[in-house]
Amino acid sequence: MTETGSKQVSKVEQFWNAFQACVEENRVGPDRSVFYVRWAQEFVRFEPGKRLRDRTRQDVEAFLADLRERPGVSDWRARQAEHALKILYEIFIPGYAPKRTTTPAQGSEKEIPTEETGPTTSGFRDRVIPGEVERLFSPLLDAARLAPSGSNAQPWRFKIVRDQDTKLKLVQASHRQSFIADAPVVLVCCVDIEGFLNGTVSGIQDLGKIGAIEGRIVKILMDRSGQFKTMDMEQLIPRITFNLAIAVEHIALRALDFGLGTCWIRLLDEAAIKGIFGWSDHISVVALLTIGYPDESPAPRKRLKIEEILID
Repeated sequence: MTETGSKQVSKVEQFWNAFQACVEENRVGPDRSVFYVRWAQEFVRFEPGKRLRDRTRQDVEAFLADLRERPGVSDWRARQAEHALKILYEIFIPGYAPKRTTTPAQGSEKEIPTEETGPTTSGFRDRVIPGEVERLFSPLLDAARLAPSGSNAQPWRFKIVRDQDTKLKLVQASHRQSFIADAPVVLVCCVDIEGFLNGTVSGIQDLGKIGAIEGRIVKILMDRSGQFKTMDMEQLIPRITFNLAIAVEHIALRALDFGLGTCWIRLLDEAAIKGIFGWSDHISVVALLTIGYPDESPAPRKRLKIEEILID
């Protein structure tokens, strides 16, 4: 074995040892964690030559279907394998960043085609792990759904964009900020004006019924909600968008739990974006939020000191 090949084996061992530790951190005993590693390694061998990070949800489902057809593989073993891959993709891989090692020289031992050699310098890694959107967007959007809003109006609305053609259109509608198309997923963050007006009234009534606010406050809020209907859009939109801002930041913070990075984009042409999707006037586009696995660790931006943000 060449010296380079030896280093590569060491890196692979590091990967699987780290995965086993991750499994045990997720309430799987040491007596069973070894089987989780074996199932993940079996998945590697199922499609030799294809990296784990490049595999799709269909690859996972094909492996599990094949596994269930194998003689001697009981249903509980198949479920164990499925749980192993769930931990591998949802928890372990998003946070795994080994140190870069030397690429094996030609003729050295063949690299297992599944372990990353480390991040590059682009904004987002060019990959989507199997079922990423389906699994991660449920908790991300749930974080937005549970955000507080004025009078519990909940006026936020989101469009999930994954296809490249639409992302390129969003680039053009956002003053050609090309990094938008590099993100695996873009959220178009909007407010529903009709939803806000109707939701404000029903929200105030509900809060009054359960005793969350006093009767006199209900009257004040109802009077104010009536004023909203007479405001022009320049007056009304700022009163709605702060609710969306809370929800979007909930998404951004929740994304960190999965090792995801986000970026707010406010420099955009609202009319152009509405034209892409054919939306009516009751939808107002406020921001784009790019979401993906960051491929860089930028230095912290300058921040004011605590004493600078306090008012005497």
